[in-house]
Amino acid sequence: MVPFLGAVCAALIFSGCETSPPPAGGGTGNGGTGGSTSPVPVYVLIGGANNPSATDVYLDGILEPGQVFIVPKSPLLASSSYTVAYTITAGGATFTAPTWTFTTGTAANPPDPDRSIFDAINLRRSQTNVPTVLNSPAILAKAARRHAGYQCEDQHERSLANGAAISHGEPLEGYLFFINDDYGARIRAANEGSVPHGATHFYETIATNSGSAAVVFLWNTVYHRLPMMRHDMTHFGAGSRADAESDTIYTNIIAPAAKPFTPGNPATNAQYLTIDWTRVSSALTGPKFWPANGQVGVNLAFDTNTEVPDPIGTANEGGNAAWNNGTPEAGVVGVPLHVSLPTTGNITAISVTLTKN
Repeated sequence: MVPFLGAVCAALIFSGCETSPPPAGGGTGNGGTGGSTSPVPVYVLIGGANNPSATDVYLDGILEPGQVFIVPKSPLLASSSYTVAYTITAGGATFTAPTWTFTTGTAANPPDPDRSIFDAINLRRSQTNVPTVLNSPAILAKAARRHAGYQCEDQHERSLANGAAISHGEPLEGYLFFINDDYGARIRAANEGSVPHGATHFYETIATNSGSAAVVFLWNTVYHRLPMMRHDMTHFGAGSRADAESDTIYTNIIAPAAKPFTPGNPATNAQYLTIDWTRVSSALTGPKFWPANGQVGVNLAFDTNTEVPDPIGTANEGGNAAWNNGTPEAGVVGVPLHVSLPTTGNITAISVTLTKN
C-alpha cells in the first residue's frame, strides 16, 4: 500500500492549525509551458494575492508570496537531462533563472539508503542551498513521538485500517497519549508550556510510514515539502510508532493494565512519522531552488492523490474550498520543482519553461 500524507499544518506560535484563505484560481495568458525544442508541459503554482493571468499558472492559497512550484504534467523520463528557465516579476523586481539543469534517476521515488532522518532532511536542504536545521530531541521529538502515539492509539481503539488514523488533531481526551488537540499547544507542552527555540512559527508534517523513506516521501510533494525547504527553519523533532513505544507514557503501563496499542506493528502504513518544526522568521537572501543545478538521480513522479490537500486537483480535499487552487484533476505527475524568491511582493508576471535536453 502506498504511504499517505496528512494535511500539512502551519501556524503562528499563538494559534492553532489555521485554514488558509481561499485562492483565486487559475489564470490565462502565456506562461507555464513553452521554451526551446523539447518543452515539457507544466503546472505552475504560486503564492501571494495576485493572479498574473498566465496559462497553466494557478494562485495557491497555501503557498506564501515568493514560493513557486513547477509541476510537470506527466512523469519525467528516467536517466534524462532537463533544464529549467524562468523570468518572474514580483515586488517590483525581476528574477531570472541561473543555469539550472538536472538529471533524473531510474526510479519514480528512489529510496534513501540507510540515512537518519536528520541526514535525509539536511541532504535536501543542502541541495536547496539553505542552512542545516538542528535536531531537538528533548522538546520537538517528544511532542512528535507522543502525537505519533496518539495516532497509533486511535487506530487501535477504533479498529481503523493502517494509515487511517493520520491526523494533526487530538480530539479524544480519554486516550493515554492525549496531550492537546492543537499541535502548537503540544509543542509548548513539551517545553513546560513555553515557546521553544525562540520560534515565531510552528509546523507539523505527518506521513504514515517512517524513517528516511518517509522523508523522501514528504519531500516528493508540494505542501509537505514547505517546512523542509524554508531557509529560516531552525529545529525539528521526529517520532513514529517505535519512538512512542519507548515513551514513558507507554513503558510505565504495567500488566495487567492494557497498553494503549499493540507493540511492534510492522505495517508500513502504521508508523505515523510525525515531524514538528520551529521557525524563526527572517528575510530570504537570493533565490533558492530545487533540484540543485547539476543534481543527478532526481525523482521521476509524484502521485498527487497521496497528499492532503491535493495540490493538483481536489481528490482528497473533501470539498474544502479553501484548498482548491483551480488545477484540474491529474493523479500521477512529474516530481515537483520549486523556487523560493527573496520577496514578499505579489507576482505580476511569470514565464516558466521546462525542457528535456
